[in-house]
Amino acid sequence: MRKLLFILFFSWLQSCNQEKIGTQVDKDGVVTKMPFLWKSRISDGARLSAISRGYLVDGKGLLCVAMKNSTPPEGYGDNFLQLKDIQTGRNIWEWDDLFDKRIANTIRQSIDVQKGRMLLHDGRSRYFVDTDAGKTIWKGKSELPGIGPHASFLDDRYFIKASDPEIMALDIAKDAIYEGNYQNGDLRQIAMPKYSDEYFKKVDGRVDMGGAIINFHAFKKDGKSYLIIPYAEPGPAVKYSSVRALFGMYNLDTKKWIYDRIPLGISEDGTTASVVPVIDGDFVYMTSRAAVDCYEIMTGKRIWQTRLTETSTTALDMIVDGSNLLVNSGDAKLYCLDKTTGAKRWSLPSSAFASDLYCQDGTVYWIATNALRAADIQSGKMLWNMESPDKHEEGRSDSWFWGFVTGLPAYSGNKGKIYVSTNLNIYAFDAVK
Repeated sequence: MRKLLFILFFSWLQSCNQEKIGTQVDKDGVVTKMPFLWKSRISDGARLSAISRGYLVDGKGLLCVAMKNSTPPEGYGDNFLQLKDIQTGRNIWEWDDLFDKRIANTIRQSIDVQKGRMLLHDGRSRYFVDTDAGKTIWKGKSELPGIGPHASFLDDRYFIKASDPEIMALDIAKDAIYEGNYQNGDLRQIAMPKYSDEYFKKVDGRVDMGGAIINFHAFKKDGKSYLIIPYAEPGPAVKYSSVRALFGMYNLDTKKWIYDRIPLGISEDGTTASVVPVIDGDFVYMTSRAAVDCYEIMTGKRIWQTRLTETSTTALDMIVDGSNLLVNSGDAKLYCLDKTTGAKRWSLPSSAFASDLYCQDGTVYWIATNALRAADIQSGKMLWNMESPDKHEEGRSDSWFWGFVTGLPAYSGNKGKIYVSTNLNIYAFDAVK
């Protein structure tokens, strides 16, 4: 019995600790391999891809979507959530109360964590979870048509987009914003953009899109609560599309529009609704196809516009760090702009298949084409370009870096930490700084 316990303990140590490898760099000084601090399993063998943004919970745990009861390597199994200790990778708790045992949408911008509670929005499904115990407080489903996969959170309120049911009954989809109740999950419509039917044409026998909200953002300024709402509607046929993108700002306190129908992007190209707007002080940054726009937040006045590329593409993610605006673009480049003027500072190779960006201590981290990358934000120098350790750790060349990157900044003279997901595991590394 004692021998069996020793074998099990030794096997557990092997699963949690790294092999003894050194740091490797290429001819340009870019790190291609380095020791990890710990790894922790999220799948029982099948490749998993179910979360695209990293969430640290209550300063102690890393939230992960996991899989069990699968048929590896390509089979599907049951999803559940794990909270992993950020120091060791051990599971603090597991939560297994999803409807149909599945995450319906890739979890991205859909989780809010505050004071020991977590709200998870997953399409039609919503869950309110005690993050201390890993227990369900309530869960529910909505029958609203056209519910979007993303949510925005503000204090004890959350907001989603869905199509208006009365308009949908006419086989026409026009999206509105709904406010959710944290206590029970009830939803009520609060605002709809002023869509124009100028280019809308009804075709019998199908549901026609009269107006779509893609991403939006709730925020506070000077003690008042607002929503920035980018949206799209049918427009004139131009270079790349027949879609017109606009945005408005809605006052949640007075329930009135501050402004609406402000054009986004470069009209002669054809436009698309923005990635999630990025708010920084008195300004808001949005995208449309290859364009990045900066506006005064309270007036909707455009300050500058930058065309990233002449190719037909769209932005994937955008983040502000200091004086820099970083944009990951579908033309497989990461751009750094001066956030004040829109001037391009540098660009680096990226990928059209990329994670959200994560900035920490002057470094930007992201996953691009299955590789974990890091770059110095001031100089644009590539620092990391690493393949998944699963290839040499487990002999799984089919498991890549995929999903999210997040971390903990440096503190008290200690290096920061970086946490990144693969199809099978979570890995922890020392950060660049």
